[in-house]
Amino acid sequence: MDLHKPVDFGNRTFDELSQEEKWRVEHQKMHEKHEGHDKMHAEMVMILIFTLVAAQVLLIEWKKRHYRSYSLITLIALWIIPMVLCLKNRWWRFVFIWLVFSCITGLIMQKAMRKPIKGTTPRYIHKYLLNNLLLLQEYFPFSIIRNELNQNDENNQLSKKKVQFIQENSKKTPKTLDKQKAHQDTSIQQISCNDISDSEDENQIEDQPVSNTSIEKDEDKQLDEKEVQASQGNFKRTPKTFDKGEFIKSKFLVEMPADFYQFWEYCKDLNNDDPSDALKDMSLKLVGPYDVLAGKFSDIIEPSSEQYLLHWRYYYDIPEFQTVIKGDDSSGFHIGYFRDTPNDKPVFMAKNSAEKNGEITCTGDNIFAAVL
Repeated sequence: MDLHKPVDFGNRTFDELSQEEKWRVEHQKMHEKHEGHDKMHAEMVMILIFTLVAAQVLLIEWKKRHYRSYSLITLIALWIIPMVLCLKNRWWRFVFIWLVFSCITGLIMQKAMRKPIKGTTPRYIHKYLLNNLLLLQEYFPFSIIRNELNQNDENNQLSKKKVQFIQENSKKTPKTLDKQKAHQDTSIQQISCNDISDSEDENQIEDQPVSNTSIEKDEDKQLDEKEVQASQGNFKRTPKTFDKGEFIKSKFLVEMPADFYQFWEYCKDLNNDDPSDALKDMSLKLVGPYDVLAGKFSDIIEPSSEQYLLHWRYYYDIPEFQTVIKGDDSSGFHIGYFRDTPNDKPVFMAKNSAEKNGEITCTGDNIFAAVL
């Protein structure tokens, strides 16, 4: 059937035409109605492409010339558009979650924009962002794969431990097994950072290991027991002599700047017997990595890697802050280096009073400027 063939009406009306002729008439009317539309569609595509390019150019120029208004308006649009769509479609659950999320984010932004910023604010921001990332990743399929892989790793490790336990026990004599069973009734406590440092600061971080009740009553007895266990090989000891700069870099995971060592030499000139107390008249004492230079880490029971990182870290100290000088214990005053990442050199020296407000304040470019 040729739909483009013209229809000869003659003296007939539309109702008198055959079904095939009616289809041809309707097809011809449709072509007459849409005549020239193909050209119009091509023009519309060209206009769309031009509009997209022009809009991108205008947005880039707007961002370059008026960044504040660009950021404000785009932020408002990103907040309003999802809200309008959800209200229109009556997605009330999303509206509620969106409002709660907006309120919490606004509170975090208010804390972050305060001047001076509080010492606890970076911790809140890090936790908030981390929780958001953990929440988002649960919506992706790889969370199921990750959980399955973790479960397989745990099963493999458990199997290896069982095999190792069976092999070790098969080699032991009954007398050795009796001694091991009797020894399991006594728990070995982890070493507190106060075993390394000669000062006990109540403002240090509360994540320090807790000692046994009997050991707390008799600290000398505790040290004697650990020395005996160290001599039996239960505890590893640090070497007597070592490269102190490399020791700090490997244990504290940071590289100290040149002024750190220069200030130690300056304090040695003031008090060669005990450079850590050279600033005693100013109620200041060198702590933290300076304990390595003072020899307090030589030939002692090897602490855990976490205890090195927690050494002289106060409870509200952020990860970027590293204490090197302590002041009055009642106020929790301390001075330290502030670096953006562990691999970078310190950006500036900062001070903080843990018992007052916990606010971190810049106090100089180097340790000499901060103290003197």
